[in-house]
Amino acid sequence: MEPVLIIAIIFGACSAIVKMSLDHAKWKYANKHRLGGGSDAGDSLTSSELRLLIQDAVEQANAPLQARIDELEDTLDQRTRALPPAS
Repeated sequence: MEPVLIIAIIFGACSAIVKMSLDHAKWKYANKHRLGGGSDAGDSLTSSELRLLIQDAVEQANAPLQARIDELEDTLDQRTRALPPAS
């Protein structure tokens, strides 16, 4: 092989390694700050705030179901009152 080709291959491999290292460092830095691992974590939630958010979401999701259960229980009560007494 010609020496120029060997040098070009070595230079290309070194350039690729450096670029991958810089890309990885950039990705790692971006994810650290995106996930709240950075020093500026002033807008993070406490566990009690998270618990309240989850509780509110569950109550909102269950409200229509609870209303339907109450409606079905009222219907059942009306039907059992309409039945003749057992002898």
